[in-house]
Amino acid sequence: MTPKPSKRAALYLRVSTADQTTENQRLELIRVAEQRGWHVSAVYDDVGISGAKGRDKRPGLDRMLKDAVAGKFDVVMAWAIDRLGRSSLDLLTNMNELHGVGVAIYLHQQQIDSTTAAGKAMLPMCGVFAEFERSLPTRVSPATAEADMPVEQLEEQWSMPVNAKTPTFVH
Repeated sequence: MTPKPSKRAALYLRVSTADQTTENQRLELIRVAEQRGWHVSAVYDDVGISGAKGRDKRPGLDRMLKDAVAGKFDVVMAWAIDRLGRSSLDLLTNMNELHGVGVAIYLHQQQIDSTTAAGKAMLPMCGVFAEFERSLPTRVSPATAEADMPVEQLEEQWSMPVNAKTPTFVH
């Protein structure tokens, strides 16, 4: 029996600000590709560019999509769906372009792999949630927000001092 050829994977990496790095994304996605027996054949990145920007303002994304159409790889791997875009329209357009040329999508944080039927079914829902998250006024978690609050404000929010063992939330 002839062994099945390895999938050619392209990594798409993006960070929103120039003081961030894509290195952690790259290393983890390479590790996952190796675990799956995929060969990383290309790496595309956009550094310091918001996911809310369109394809015309994201040169790495644009090159990746053009290379997908040219058949240069079989699967695109990204850290998370919001790396590919924040608007449902942009996400669906990009996903449809990839799907139309037979390129699968792997999203690490969501653990979605469209080389599987379940992964194909989940991709559109992830796009909806990515746009919803973008529309929220802040992306700070409640735990992070509380960590930044002064003790007096925390004590006011909870019905007992913050050092007590079992706080009860005051409505």
